[in-house]
Amino acid sequence: MVMDKVVPNEATFTSVARIAAVKEDPDMAFDLIKHMKGFGIVPKLRSYGPALQVSETTAGIIEGWFKCKTAAKVGEENWDVRKVKEGVVKGGGGWHGQGWLGSGEWRVVRTHMDGAGICQSCGEKLVSIDIDPKETENFA
Repeated sequence: MVMDKVVPNEATFTSVARIAAVKEDPDMAFDLIKHMKGFGIVPKLRSYGPALQVSETTAGIIEGWFKCKTAAKVGEENWDVRKVKEGVVKGGGGWHGQGWLGSGEWRVVRTHMDGAGICQSCGEKLVSIDIDPKETENFA
């Protein structure tokens, strides 16, 4: 496309990143996201999705951590509701900047989202959560 002077858009980059993910090349998927900036395109949360696929081994490690006693102890037990509400408003919804709230055992399940974004485990609809712009930049 670029050689033919056709400017790619966000959907183009995301589609190619999905191809990289299918080829099990997450590094290529992340590189594509980095190249979006060069075309004046701000990556969206959905742009990162293809690069975030994990292997069975990695999924097992993550599940194991969330099921351990240490994970049940992580999190702030006495948090200020007012600060959380202010953070959500200031952050544009979702991200509150107050860290991990609550503690206790995690419910860990593997599930799928249907085409409408409904979780097949809990029945809730998937929504995007805005994260701090500096955090987004560091992640990218």
